[in-house]
Amino acid sequence: MEHTKILIGKDYLPEVLQLINSAKQSIFVIIFDWRIYPTPHNTTESTLLNAFVKAQARGVDIKVIANNDYVKDRLTALKIPCQRAKFFKIVHAKLILIDEKIAVLGSHNFTNNAFERNLEISVKLENIEDIPNLTNYFNKLWS
Repeated sequence: MEHTKILIGKDYLPEVLQLINSAKQSIFVIIFDWRIYPTPHNTTESTLLNAFVKAQARGVDIKVIANNDYVKDRLTALKIPCQRAKFFKIVHAKLILIDEKIAVLGSHNFTNNAFERNLEISVKLENIEDIPNLTNYFNKLWS
């Protein structure tokens, strides 16, 4: 059964955390901006990062395509596979694929401003026929 849910502003983070926490096989991410701090912070960004670390610890295959070396270096240090986009174009997309069945895409970056201050909107798509196209898009960028 197809399902669509609009995620406006602060609705995004709780929904995404629930998806990450329930992922069984894979989480593939394309992200423009992700604030990852070198020391522990009590921030929404740290909560999100911890959810990814816990998912990986339970055997979920995680891959991230980031737009800059800072994010790549931070995630790689945590043993989370991450590549910097290999194109001359900026990767401005924001996409999360969960178990190749659920996609979240929209304007939210992984930053406190996106979660708390900005006017952001994203959409969760579940069991839609175009999920394989999004997976193929991710795989083309990853390879």
